[in-house]
Formats: sequence, structure tokens, C-alpha cells
Amino acid sequence: MSGMINKKNCAGFDLIAITLMLTAVGVLFSIAFLVIPNPESLKLQKTTARIKANKSALIGFAVAKGRVPGTSEVATLLPSQVDGHQRAFGYAYDERLAKAGLCATSAYLTAEGVSNVAMVIFSSGFDGTTTMSGGAQTSSVEYSTGTSDDMLEWVTLGDLRGRLNCER
Repeated sequence: MSGMINKKNCAGFDLIAITLMLTAVGVLFSIAFLVIPNPESLKLQKTTARIKANKSALIGFAVAKGRVPGTSEVATLLPSQVDGHQRAFGYAYDERLAKAGLCATSAYLTAEGVSNVAMVIFSSGFDGTTTMSGGAQTSSVEYSTGTSDDMLEWVTLGDLRGRLNCER
């Protein structure tokens, strides 16, 4: 009997205990993965909230003053200067609407295929690129997002005129 192993003296885990332990660890990692937010997702959430707050501030200014803000005014107007990636927000506007007012002329900007846009605020995301075609002195400027993390918000001239009760 000297070659036989006494089970009472054996210590360690059996196969069922190891399986249960690995299953429990897997479940805990799955829960942690679902609960702990992705850093990129947090940046996109911050950018979304900030760009909407900035759009509201731009609309408030335009309705109060009867014109869109110029570039020099935006720096003090926007509640958030940077997006979730810590990049400065971009701002574009129809210069004629900053000078002549919202009820006097039409807009030449387009954003994501929407025409007659008075102003655009955008985040270029982590890669820092947003697409613009045309130019400030042309009859049409098109803004569109380049990558999935780019965000673009615009305000149409019709929306602003509706708030101001313009006669057009």
C-alpha cells in the first residue's frame, strides 16, 4: 500500500473548483468592462454636450443682436472653447449676416447638404480634420465631417429668422 495516494492528505483545487473560479473571474471582468466607461466615449460625450451649449450661446447672441457673431466675439461668447479632445472648436459664419443682419440677406454656407446655413460650429475630433470645400469669398461653402468622431452643428438662416419674426 505504499504506492497508493491518500486523498485525505492531498491539497489543492479539483477541476470543478478551477472551472467555477475562472467563470467567476470572467463574469467580473465582463461587468467591469460594461461599467467602466471607454475614454474615447467620454470624450465624445463631453464634445456633444459642449457643442450643444456653444450652439445655444450662438443662437442666443444672434437672436438678441439680430446678427451672427463675428470671429472676435466668439472667443468671449462660447461657454466651452475646447472639445473633449482638448482641441479648439471651429466656427464659420456668413460674413454678410454679421454686418447686414439676419433679415437683410441670404446665407451661402451649407453643412452636410443643408443649405442657407447662417453659422457652423464644429469639432474636428482626435485627428484634427474637418472638410471644407469652397471658400469665404465664393457663393457656396460646404462643411462636412471627415471621420466618425467629427461633430458639426449648424443654424440655418430660416431658424434664426423665425425666432426674430423677419418678414422673409
